[in-house]
Amino acid sequence: MTPRLVILTEIISPYRIPLFNALHQSGGVKLYVIFLAETDPNLRQWRVYKEDIRFSYQTLSSWRKRLGRYKLLLNRGLGQALNDASPDAILCGGYNYVASWQALDWARSR
Repeated sequence: MTPRLVILTEIISPYRIPLFNALHQSGGVKLYVIFLAETDPNLRQWRVYKEDIRFSYQTLSSWRKRLGRYKLLLNRGLGQALNDASPDAILCGGYNYVASWQALDWARSR
């Protein structure tokens, strides 16, 4: 049985699309990527190349606010997205977003 992997990451970065495509095409895992937002218009001005995406993904609804030098990003629907994906493992790129801690809590409860 192929393990199900969820990658939880902030935005759709053009330089990560080929990496995620290769991981998906390798067949070693069943990949599902959850993006916390499509982009950050205040920080990133790049085009989102959705037509190049070959892996399964979802972009959560989000609310973003800058508080001085800190950025707050809140999401809706992470728990349901994880339930739907039913991952064997979650790869999370850090701990600086509330969603990262929610994913940890979701994983610990299962």
